[in-house]
Amino acid sequence: MAKEKEINVEAFIQSSGAADILKGLQEKVEANKAAGKPFIISDVYDSAGNQYVDLVQEGGGVWGVALLGYTYILEKMGIRFFSLAGTSAGAINTMLMAAIHNKEETKAEKIIDVLLRLDMFSFVDGKKGNWNATKWVKRNIQKFILKKNYLKRIKLTFFILSVSLVALSVGSFIASISITAPWVKWVALAALSVWAAVGIIFAFLFHRIKIIARSGYGLNEGRAFYNWMTGALHDNGIMDLADLKTHFCKTPPDLWVRRDEKRDATTINIEPPANPMLIIVASDISTGSKIEFPRMWKMYWKDLHDINPAVFVRASMSIPVFFETYKIPVSPEISDAAETWKDLINWNGDIPKVVEMVDGGVLSNFPINVFYNAKYIIPRMPTFGIRLGGSGIREAYEINSVGSYLSSLISTLRTNTDKDFINKNKAFELGVKEVDLSGFSWLNFFMNDEDKKAIFKKGAQAAADFLLGFNWEDYKQQRFNNSEVLEMQRKNPNNW
Repeated sequence: MAKEKEINVEAFIQSSGAADILKGLQEKVEANKAAGKPFIISDVYDSAGNQYVDLVQEGGGVWGVALLGYTYILEKMGIRFFSLAGTSAGAINTMLMAAIHNKEETKAEKIIDVLLRLDMFSFVDGKKGNWNATKWVKRNIQKFILKKNYLKRIKLTFFILSVSLVALSVGSFIASISITAPWVKWVALAALSVWAAVGIIFAFLFHRIKIIARSGYGLNEGRAFYNWMTGALHDNGIMDLADLKTHFCKTPPDLWVRRDEKRDATTINIEPPANPMLIIVASDISTGSKIEFPRMWKMYWKDLHDINPAVFVRASMSIPVFFETYKIPVSPEISDAAETWKDLINWNGDIPKVVEMVDGGVLSNFPINVFYNAKYIIPRMPTFGIRLGGSGIREAYEINSVGSYLSSLISTLRTNTDKDFINKNKAFELGVKEVDLSGFSWLNFFMNDEDKKAIFKKGAQAAADFLLGFNWEDYKQQRFNNSEVLEMQRKNPNNW
């Protein structure tokens, strides 16, 4: 079970500086209202004045703490979340937001309490029954992340040993031809012994890799995370997917839609939203498919009561190599399996007995497209998106080594789908803000409280900046303009 520690949520928020950010934002919003600029960010609202949006949260390891700061500010400004989507770290916050309290209630403080009491490094749980390997993994992962030159030192050490070994071997070979002294034989024997030792080490490593491969190609089982997420869901009355469905699909009884003449003229039956969506993205590497949970649950299980929703998040956060792949047995009792697989992922082959899932970010780290509804040319509520990373200014990859080549190739593959959607639907970018987390490692599972506060504050500041710059009327107009461009492309597909 993941370790927990005591934390005072109010003290954490105050000392992080997020409370001051909120106060400053509220003062600016009030000043804008006095100047005739009302704080309207959606046309869907309830009788308490809360405004509703759909929310998409990007993956990014422990950078997910910034998501807490961001959603904390949104909630304190009266913003509530109707549909939710997320990948990896974004999936964690998404699932907790889906399970804790009702939609019209605030959730941020409860989630802060749940997440920040954790010793995140307990998620680095190594391999069952092999504590020595687990300690080695933890020690070296920590060095790799914290010490900037750790990897360079490993490469330098390996290079020096390799050169020394080759020099010793070549030198002893040349000496044995031209020198007859007895010590030459001992040098040659030493070289042979070193080569034998290297062979034994590589044989051992190969054996360990085979063990890792059999258990899912990862250094950590991810069992500690799974148990923690299960406990968090149970604490909120969610025992299975049936419970989550019942809870999450409850909508506030007093939702309203503010009139918009242009939208009302182009859309039939303007009613408050009634079908909230929950999307957790994982990558099925057995079939090469992007999987959206819980929508695709029928591919693997027979009944809602058979499913622990923690499975969805455990699959979504399976960082390749760092965590084992998450294996899901396909129930043989699914009566219409072939039809279901065909319908959901266009599968026409034999259905595997077991599928293996990795981090959803491999295929879609920021699933901003999932709430797009072509029926609403002018939307009733916006889709907000929280990105984690740099300053938001896109820069070309500098490719000057094999490492940079592979890094840029992988980055292109994992972000292409999400970027392509925004390129074709640029209005969605108006609802997206990127939190600048430069200088913080996304794999720092052992970050201290000061780092957590700094990252939380980064998220809070990004949310405040976003809300001050967001214009709901501009967003709707851009969505309308975008629909006209797409319609023109549909009528005239000639690309010359």
